[in-house]
Amino acid sequence: MFKRLVCLGAVMVVLGWWGSSASGQGNLIQDGEYDGVFGDSWGIYGAAGFAVGVVQDGMLSGYNAVQIDVTNAATTSSIGIAQSVQFEQGRTYKIGLTARASQAREIVILMQLYTPAPSWADLYKVNVPLTTEAQTFVYEYTYTVETTSAHEGWSVDVYYMLKGQSWPMSGSDLNCKVWLDRVYIGEEPPVQHRTRASAPDPADGASVDRTW
Repeated sequence: MFKRLVCLGAVMVVLGWWGSSASGQGNLIQDGEYDGVFGDSWGIYGAAGFAVGVVQDGMLSGYNAVQIDVTNAATTSSIGIAQSVQFEQGRTYKIGLTARASQAREIVILMQLYTPAPSWADLYKVNVPLTTEAQTFVYEYTYTVETTSAHEGWSVDVYYMLKGQSWPMSGSDLNCKVWLDRVYIGEEPPVQHRTRASAPDPADGASVDRTW
């Protein structure tokens, strides 16, 4: 259901992913720690000038994070990732994430109500100020429209944007990397702790010849 949503192979598709449940229990975001297959829950918004992938050097929460690497910001009008959730009328949701960037910049968290006319209506937008240090951000939003699950095909599309023509932000012209992790809407998940070295050299189990 995302406008100009691009899957990992840069193929244009129109999809809708449903969140955990319309009851608002738990984390509505699927795979907010990026431990699964990225394309199963997340979509990519935009088609050129950047790459998206799961990495293990994000150093945010647990072992995995998503990295959005903007290689040529001038070639594209939109950069971001997105998925769809179901909201319940009158419920207040926490919106959280842990993130950092290779240069100080903003990202935009945008939520739009999708109805299959098709049409999109902006519900919520916040500019999130990133620095080179990992930070955790928490916001709140109360959904006042009719419960999405009561209407066939309705959903709320949630975007984490590094660039967008209609949503200005500082740093949208930068070629830089952004790491996102522990993304949630609803119940805050626990921090995943790292219990082993990240990207060890030599790799775990590898034999090494040394001359003393």
